Amino acid sequence: MEDQKEKPTLLFQKFLEGKCNAIELQVLLDHFNVHDINEGLKDLVSKELLSNEITDQLIQMKVDRIIHETDKEIRGIKNRDQKLPKIAKIDLSNWKWLSTIAAAVLIITFGILNFSQILPIKGQLAHTEVPNSKVISVILADGSKITLNAGSKLSYPKQFKGRTREVFLEGEAMFEVARDIKKPFIVHSGNLRTTVLGTSFNIKAYKGDERIQVTVISGKVNVVETATGRNVNLVPDERVVFNAKTAGFDLQRIPSAENATKWKNGRLSFDDTRFDEVVQEFTRKYGLEVVLENSAIANCRVTMVFNQEHPDEILKILAALANAGYKKEGGKIIFYGTGCPDENN
Repeated sequence: MEDQKEKPTLLFQKFLEGKCNAIELQVLLDHFNVHDINEGLKDLVSKELLSNEITDQLIQMKVDRIIHETDKEIRGIKNRDQKLPKIAKIDLSNWKWLSTIAAAVLIITFGILNFSQILPIKGQLAHTEVPNSKVISVILADGSKITLNAGSKLSYPKQFKGRTREVFLEGEAMFEVARDIKKPFIVHSGNLRTTVLGTSFNIKAYKGDERIQVTVISGKVNVVETATGRNVNLVPDERVVFNAKTAGFDLQRIPSAENATKWKNGRLSFDDTRFDEVVQEFTRKYGLEVVLENSAIANCRVTMVFNQEHPDEILKILAALANAGYKKEGGKIIFYGTGCPDENN
């Protein structure tokens, strides 16, 4: 007997090839549960993308886009006809609906898959990883310059082919993008996709951070949440902060976007920044592990610019700002003390 777990995969392949008959299409759409797009479709599309050797970093982006666009298309179909008939029995009217929905899914899927073919496949990406206490600059094939902060990772094509220039960032970087109106420059960082034609901007998106920040120095920038398509446009001296927990955008006007790139010159710049984020920056810059003995210390806020001070001088100032002391123990720096109240309580 045919393995029932494999049947949807086989049917999906026939679906992509346009070979499904009415009964098979009904079974497949029942599996997808098209009334509410679910993990079934996502799993099958993921496998299809993997079979085309798309890079691991592209997989989630492409799958999320397929699911989002497919769901939007089907909801549009529903709205046009008020009520979607149940797919329990196949008749001519149901077949029309099935065909319409299948066409929507098929067109979107093929569109994304075909688009993915112009993107770099495995083996064509270069990777740059920056150790703590270092800052490294990379010049891309198009002449764009990317300066990477400590603890950052960048993946990028050795040559840009197709209609876009796409790179992947984990960490913090300043981008000085060579202008090319025919090839948008796209940065993938966590849940966000940032698109420009030619401009300079800073992205801070370290793995594990609750917030992703995009700050514009010159030109115009479009920032999109990849899962939903929500977006915001930025101009110079504007910053958007995306909260991964709440999925919220906070658009801010700032005095000078240049402050966001002081790290390039060895400076540490903080503007009402939580203390736990401050010590993460300290760790990346100096390669020293920091522990907060009292979680209340993390609530303290820091607004300060450190230039080339000795780490011990910075630690003394931070301790005073956090109502804390610090000690060096076993190769670690431990902050202790009362800390600050949680502003959210």
